[in-house]
Parts: sequence; C-alpha cells; structure tokens
Amino acid sequence: MKATTQCIVLCGGQSTRWHGYRHSRRKHLIEVEGEILLSRTLRLVTACAPIKPAVVVNKNDIDLFASQLSGKAELYRIDDDISYKTEAYKFLSSQELWNPNGRTVVLLGDVWFSEAAILTIFEDSREDWTAFGRAGPSLFTGCPHGELFAQKFTSCLEHRANLAQLDSMYRQGICRRAGSGWAHYQLMIGRNPNIHTVGRRFVEIDDFTEDFDCPSDYDSWVQGRSKAGLRQERGGFHAKLDVLI
Repeated sequence: MKATTQCIVLCGGQSTRWHGYRHSRRKHLIEVEGEILLSRTLRLVTACAPIKPAVVVNKNDIDLFASQLSGKAELYRIDDDISYKTEAYKFLSSQELWNPNGRTVVLLGDVWFSEAAILTIFEDSREDWTAFGRAGPSLFTGCPHGELFAQKFTSCLEHRANLAQLDSMYRQGICRRAGSGWAHYQLMIGRNPNIHTVGRRFVEIDDFTEDFDCPSDYDSWVQGRSKAGLRQERGGFHAKLDVLI
C-alpha cells in the first residue's frame, strides 16, 4: 500500500429519495447493525491503509457530520446549491483533493462495504483508472440492477478530462443519464455514456456490499442479511464474515 494514497468519501448528496428514513436526514449517517454507515467505512479504510480519509459534505451539513465522526476524517465542504451544476459535479466537487503524485481512491458514502470489498479496492495494484462495482443484479442483496461503489486513479488529468467532457455532454443534452457514475465509466472506456456496458477497467464486487439509494434498498439488504443468518462482527479482516463463499 503506497503512503501517497488519498481516500475521498463522497457524502455531498441531498438524500432526496431517503425522506428521513430511520430517523436520519442523511443516509450516510444511518445506523446499520449497530454502527453508523459512514463510521464503518472509515474504520475499514483506516484498518487497511495508513491514511485519514477526506469526507466531502455539503457546507450546511458540516456540523452534523462533525458531531457524528468525532475527528475520524477530514471534512471538506462544498456548495450545496447545485441547481446550476450537472450530474458530473458529484465527482468534480472533490477535485481539489485528488492526489497529483499518487493514487486517489473515491468511495461513495452511502455504500455499506464488506471487509472483502475494501481489501479488493485498496489492494488492487493496477495504476490506470478502475471502477469497482456490480455489473448487474446482486446474488446477495436483492438489488435488481448494477451499482458502482468506488473508483481509483493515478492520472488526475485523464479523470478530469472525461468528467469535463461529461459535464459538457449533460449541458448540451447529449447525455441524459441520471447515474453519473456509470456515464463517467462509459466515457473512460471510450463508449456512449447513455448505454450500460461493462468491459475493461472494471472490478466486480458481488457480496453484501450495497448502495442505499432509497429506503427499499436498505430494507432489501436487511432481509437478505437476515435470510443468510449474517451479522456484522467488528475487529480484524476476515472475508468469510461478510462474503458467502
């Protein structure tokens, strides 16, 4: 693991589909199996790498996140008025934090990561831009579609150039896709951002790692965990705890 790795966790969304479910106005801060979702991610990252992650939040949420994290991460505030920004802003918002001299790992803050998933992301040795996610329906969580959980890159120039292109395509109406992560991935592999394909620069993760976009995603995940008879166990990296083999 290179000491020059920068880890960024994106939590700048408005949680518009969450509707305060589980008594939390930000889904990144819900309690899952006895631990705050974002705290779990930070714990797994710091156990895997000698770094302090940077968490990107809306400026009006800074006090909320600070009270929950207790110094576990550096907080980076962004403008929460995104009415004039396109879908590409999700990733462009963190560009001041990208590592110009090493690796940058970007994690989505509303994802429950298994220990095995975090290891897969941080131990991947490829130097080129790589996405980590699930290509299609999950065999574990009940989610009927693919999800992107993280991306890794060493070339900030390539990463920024494709996001700038995506921003322009949104503004021109060429790209209409709501999921900017997948649109960005398509551009990174030289394909139409409006379609869904998986090819090179992609690492498959299909276990209980899941993106909680809305309450039904969380409820399906809980049902899947219960059916499998699994619960979170803290301490140590043991893939068998979070991954069915």
